[in-house]
Amino acid sequence: MKSLPRRPRNGAQWLRVGAFALLAALSLFGFQTPSLAAEPGVQVLAGDEFVTQFRASVGSKNSYTFVPLTDSTIATSFQALLESLLMGDLSAAQDALTTLDRLGVRYKLVQLEGVNNGPVYGFMERVAPGTPDYRGWGAVLVRPAATGARVYQAPHVKADLYTEYLAFDAFANDPEAPVVLFAGAHRYANGRENPVADVAHNTTNLFHVLTMYLAQRGSALGRPYWFIQFHGSRDRDSEPDIVGSNGADNPQFAPAAPLVELDAAVDGAGYVGMGVCGWREGARDDQDGEYRLCGTSNVQGDALESLGLRERFVHLEIERHVRNDYRAGEGEGYNGILSLMAGLQTALD
Repeated sequence: MKSLPRRPRNGAQWLRVGAFALLAALSLFGFQTPSLAAEPGVQVLAGDEFVTQFRASVGSKNSYTFVPLTDSTIATSFQALLESLLMGDLSAAQDALTTLDRLGVRYKLVQLEGVNNGPVYGFMERVAPGTPDYRGWGAVLVRPAATGARVYQAPHVKADLYTEYLAFDAFANDPEAPVVLFAGAHRYANGRENPVADVAHNTTNLFHVLTMYLAQRGSALGRPYWFIQFHGSRDRDSEPDIVGSNGADNPQFAPAAPLVELDAAVDGAGYVGMGVCGWREGARDDQDGEYRLCGTSNVQGDALESLGLRERFVHLEIERHVRNDYRAGEGEGYNGILSLMAGLQTALD
């Protein structure tokens, strides 16, 4: 493990109100999500097959294939699709897909085999980049039986190398995680001069629409979701291997804060070092948690703050060598990511 910098220790549109009330009532009365039976029109995939298909559907850098999402009817239809899967209603999900198809949006339903606490269903584009009706809006997986609140996210697929694998694996190995969201295009799919495909810094995309849907859904049910974003950074000798933040301009943490607990779990495992923006980790540290990448311009974090949910946003910057190890399946970085994923499940409950 590389030596760490001196780091501190101190411690869109939404459902109607009636739908919120129904969801809350079902939750209060112990409603159990029904199992989803295999259905015609659903493509069954192993986990690695899903990731391979998804990566092939991602609009590449400078491909000019990303289409901003500005149609509220399309946004509402995707919200209905997500809600149908969360409630275990595959028939309603197929109805939502039919509506989207009439609107020129080409998506398909998938089912994952061999995933913990299944079934796991999802939706992804069924047309390839560069073909008619391609949008570059990404994919979502849903575990209807999950009772946890951890939503994993990969906003910079391919651009932040291997982060789509991190998000998928974190979800697949967390039996109580209800959702994972993947952006559908490289952040510079439409060029650096017009980075509209960068979903972490723009709101006209499906990733943001569904993040906000889930944020309001969780609040309505009385159990807000955690939104955990995996990002990638270059290697910096002056910073820890992983930097966590909540995206606030002036973050304040108590010693028992979940991000601080996560930091301690990763550091304690001993494979990689972690720091948290705004958290001073010890007398020998002089950086006061002032790291370079703290997610302060992330639009999901800002939108969550507007809902009073800033503390439910977890922005993780992971250095390249750590991600390389993870993809290789060996080394300190691989074990460090495993400790991070385990820590997320215990700290963000």
